[in-house]
Amino acid sequence: MVNEKLWPQSTRSLSQLRLKLEFLTRSQKFSGSKQKKLSIDIIDYPGEWLLDLPLLQKNYREFSAQSIARANSPEHKAHAKAWLGAIRSVNFLNEANERDIEVLAESFKSYLRSAKNSGNMISALPPGRFLIPGSFEGAPVLSFSPLPDLGIAEFPDNSIAKIMEQRYEAYKSLVIKPFFREYIARLDRQVILVDSLDAINGGTASILEMQNALCEILDCFKAGKNHLLSALVQHKIDRILVASTKADYLHHINHARLENITSEIVRTAMDKAELKGVLTDTLAVASLRSTKEGTSEKTAKAWPLS
Repeated sequence: MVNEKLWPQSTRSLSQLRLKLEFLTRSQKFSGSKQKKLSIDIIDYPGEWLLDLPLLQKNYREFSAQSIARANSPEHKAHAKAWLGAIRSVNFLNEANERDIEVLAESFKSYLRSAKNSGNMISALPPGRFLIPGSFEGAPVLSFSPLPDLGIAEFPDNSIAKIMEQRYEAYKSLVIKPFFREYIARLDRQVILVDSLDAINGGTASILEMQNALCEILDCFKAGKNHLLSALVQHKIDRILVASTKADYLHHINHARLENITSEIVRTAMDKAELKGVLTDTLAVASLRSTKEGTSEKTAKAWPLS
């Protein structure tokens, strides 16, 4: 792939690897004891799916209100224009028609894809499976959309709003809960990859969006926060590493600066989430080196380049 200059595809599905280590402690070397065994499960999945965890704490009305508020923000509005127009043109209290539901759902997905691919460093785009469906590609449970001005009254049976609400709850029950119960709930370490460089290039709004997304995710790891997530989480995640990717874009002497900036973003998110008793760290990483380091001598002072 390197010779052909092909970039590896980003993670599109779940994969896992189990490492079994046999080792002797320093004291065991002299006591003749048997080797100890340690199994390490490494689970890799699209980062977009991690954004689904906060949805477990939101009902359909809350999800709709937050999604529409986000879509109306300056960074999202151009991408969401068609979808916002579509949801405001439908009487969602009318009897549901599968065609109308599908049109609204596809318009919502188009907005999310457009924002994701825009290069504007947009971080928060749940539901994650709408971007990377995995094994749920084409499933009805991924056919719903937020709706505006829902109020507090109960939706009429078989109305568009009622069907949307039911599918949102089904998404939580059939997609999010099983995934996190089977894979995330048994972890005690979590690595979160972030693109701090893109967020910095995107300006203040992009940095704040990344902080808010991290805050919602970290908030879900808070021990004993509520009955729902406590019931899902078997082990307390006590260590979290936030790794800033694309470190090879910078000269190695600037990696510490990238880590410091990421640390500040994470610290703010942790303060908002009131996450205590969890060790966190940041690291500048790159999956492979795509640049070469050098120096510029066009001025009196040599400047490091990457």
